[in-house]
Amino acid sequence: MFPPVLADISAGPSLSSDVRLAPGAKTLGWVAFEVPKDATVAQVQMALDSGRADETGRWKLK
Repeated sequence: MFPPVLADISAGPSLSSDVRLAPGAKTLGWVAFEVPKDATVAQVQMALDSGRADETGRWKLK
């Protein structure tokens, strides 16, 4: 497991760690992870509320 890092990246705007959205609202931003070069990433999983939320999002990577 590799936690996200707060970093300035050239791909686009970083997603802030304190985003608060009203129901139906949207935001845009990138989340960066530091992963060892020899690691193979199969999926990304994120949970709201610093990981304490009941719901999570999971994306399989190809």
